[in-house]
Amino acid sequence: MSEPAPLYPHLPSCDAALQRLEALNAEAFALRYERPKRSLQLVSEAVELARSVGGEAWLAELFHTRSLAYFYLSDFESSADSALRALSRARPEDHRLLGRCYFLLGACLGELAQHRESVDNFLRSLPHSQAAGDETVHTLTLLNLSVLQCKLGQHRAALEGCRQVLRRRKHLSVPQLCQAICVLAEVHLWLERPDRAAAAGHTALRLLQQHGLIDFKAQVFFTLAAIHEETGDLARATRLYGEAYRMAGRTGHQSLKAKASFGMAKLLRARGRHTAYLEQLEETVRLARQIKHLELLVKGHRLLAEARHSAGQTAEGQEHARLADYYQGMESNPQADARHRALLERVRAFTAGQAAAPKPLRLR
Repeated sequence: MSEPAPLYPHLPSCDAALQRLEALNAEAFALRYERPKRSLQLVSEAVELARSVGGEAWLAELFHTRSLAYFYLSDFESSADSALRALSRARPEDHRLLGRCYFLLGACLGELAQHRESVDNFLRSLPHSQAAGDETVHTLTLLNLSVLQCKLGQHRAALEGCRQVLRRRKHLSVPQLCQAICVLAEVHLWLERPDRAAAAGHTALRLLQQHGLIDFKAQVFFTLAAIHEETGDLARATRLYGEAYRMAGRTGHQSLKAKASFGMAKLLRARGRHTAYLEQLEETVRLARQIKHLELLVKGHRLLAEARHSAGQTAEGQEHARLADYYQGMESNPQADARHRALLERVRAFTAGQAAAPKPLRLR
């Protein structure tokens, strides 16, 4: 991945130390997706350097890069925390950075099932990205609002949102365009249009193959696996979930790896491979616990409770049922988790001091 052009020409970069600072951030930004752990190492070095040479003006941008790396590691709480740090240091006239940080904060909150706060921050991003002429972030914000509409059951509105995004496709990179096509495929699947869903998924895959973007295939494989599972082609779905699982693991995308693991477990159960099914389900729960994916934790423990009870393992079944109830409680009241609660309080305290978000999205 090539290094991006400097986004902030107002920042100092005249002496050797500050030139090194700019280079560190550029490299960290370039590696945010394919090597997020290395990106975090570079950002930490850059933050230490910035503080030692009086380059505090760089901190907002560095925290933005750190937020991106944490996001691609599926550490959404740390990502949101870094986005807040960047927002608190950004200059009011720096619309490009503000738009990107609000976008990231919205994406993190969406992953943490805080849909109203997610929508609020996506809407805050839009006027900044528009003022900065940042068409890519503006388009991705519209895409993420479509994803939220899907989660809220507003599938027709989500479909129209996806179409609006695709009309703006010239502002997207190939991986971003493929993400938009995958969302469109999922919407078609929810609307019981498997043929259209499959066509969209294969379009995304062809795009990635044409451009040699192997590391971005995991999401496309996962989408295609879900489509083939829905249409009853379990052999192909199994293979594709496996590919998504391996690729997501290689690139460190733990959230997608956990979802693919759960898909693999469901298909192993359907094929009567009981031992392998339980092993894969335990792996799903382990991955979901690492990233606090509450929905998968609830589903995984419920299925493990059912399996253990069926096998006469009463104590184990009761423990899994207890954990499922515990995570179900957290899912219905995410603020029950201390770290999660502290993050939400910080988000709300910060946004309370900002101008109101424009045009609130109607939520069901």
